[in-house]
Amino acid sequence: MARLSWRRTIAAKVVAITVLAVAVTAATISLVVVFKRRGMAREIEEQLLELARNEVRTVAKDAYRLCEVADEELRQKVAGALRVLADRAAREGGLREDTTTVRWSAVDQLSGERRELELPRLLLGDRWLGQERAASRRVPLVDAARELVGGTFTIFQRANDRGDMLRVATNVIGRDGARAIGTFIPAHEPGGRPSPVVEAVLAGRSFQGRAFVVDAWYLTSYEPVRAPDGRVIGMLYAGIPRDRIASLRRGILSMRVGKTGYVYILGGEGKERGRYVISQGGKRDGEDIWDARDSDGQPFIRTIVEKARAARPGEVDFVRYPWLNREAGETTARYKVAAVTYFAPWDWVIGAGAYEDDFTDAKQKLAASTSEIANWAVGAGLGVALLGALVAVWFSRRLSRNLGRVVTAAHELAAGEPARAASLTLASSDETAQLGEALRETARSVQRALEATGQVTAAAAEGRLDERAEAEALPGEYGALLRGVNGALDAAVGPLRMAAGFVEQIARGEIPPSIVEQYRGDFGLRDNLNK
Repeated sequence: MARLSWRRTIAAKVVAITVLAVAVTAATISLVVVFKRRGMAREIEEQLLELARNEVRTVAKDAYRLCEVADEELRQKVAGALRVLADRAAREGGLREDTTTVRWSAVDQLSGERRELELPRLLLGDRWLGQERAASRRVPLVDAARELVGGTFTIFQRANDRGDMLRVATNVIGRDGARAIGTFIPAHEPGGRPSPVVEAVLAGRSFQGRAFVVDAWYLTSYEPVRAPDGRVIGMLYAGIPRDRIASLRRGILSMRVGKTGYVYILGGEGKERGRYVISQGGKRDGEDIWDARDSDGQPFIRTIVEKARAARPGEVDFVRYPWLNREAGETTARYKVAAVTYFAPWDWVIGAGAYEDDFTDAKQKLAASTSEIANWAVGAGLGVALLGALVAVWFSRRLSRNLGRVVTAAHELAAGEPARAASLTLASSDETAQLGEALRETARSVQRALEATGQVTAAAAEGRLDERAEAEALPGEYGALLRGVNGALDAAVGPLRMAAGFVEQIARGEIPPSIVEQYRGDFGLRDNLNK
């Protein structure tokens, strides 16, 4: 049983060591793949988010450049339209004040305050421009200019020493559907800030840019109207509604970011602050969303406007916020990223936003691929470990079988059966075979030694005391053993032969000579025979 247990112990150790080595290797590979996958996932997510930021940045900048191009084109168009108005006014005799006065019920276009004024009639050549409010009736000069180049036109008359400018002829239509005559641009806005338009005109300069006209923002051009003595008595205006530029509006609405993102425009200051100028699909244009809050309760529109206005011209900043689209039936908030910039000439906050997961499809696909790779790695590791275990079991059984045969042969040799030990056979060429061969040689040497000893003792028993074993035929101690046997026979045969000769002489009646040889131990016959 001890021998069987030993064999099993060797097999178990071989299997355990092999399986452990393979399992550790497979586990290491699997862990490396899993942890590397996590690192790759984080890195890929960061790169995809950076890709999202880059895309929204690019779209926001494209929208900004579109506004720049439109602004330059419209500035030229409005300036050209104003020149047409001025040239036509000059050809028709110019603008001048009459000695006859007319009453106006004037309304401040900003505060709504109403004033009663009495001003000289403003003539175009010799014709009074009148006080025509009906959009269906023709008004001299302004309608002719519109027919030539399009746009809106107004003739202003200075209302007082402060410089308030009263519309006396216009084709700008108010919300009531009538021409907006009788409204005026105050020289000072509510709060006391000088009107940029009036300030420039009173200083004898032209003004070009964004201006509030009646009830909306326009891209405008103004220039002073002077009396013969050089005094500013009014101004000419040409403009285009800022928010009704069809080509620009179509361009903004057609822009896409990712799969679901879009570009939107908000007002940046004053009453327009946080109000949609251009919304997604145009569905919420004009809506005030200044106080809108994200899923965390944060006023993200305020952040968008503030960050955009703080950015340098043409540069963008980013706002990231969670958003729950309840209109789409969503129940979980998703993060949005918006690139925002500020187009100061029109007071436009430009936002290009999209859900971050619009850009993470590749991440999800890659995550699925890396998960599959990880699963394959783990599966392969388990497969390799199983294969390793099977190989280890096969090898350990073969090793155990060979070692068992060697152990059996050793026991047979120890039990005095060298012939059986010498018949050991192993079907291998490894170290166990070399061990078996060494054991076989040992058994053969023991067998030859025993055979030689048996032959010598058998001869001695038959009285052939001269026969000796060939000690030189065996190596090492086995030869020494035979030489010891031969020496023992020599030690025993010498005294026996001497005693036999001594007795033979006595039998013949001869007195033998004294024995001089020394014999030790039980062969000490000399003193007894000499007596």
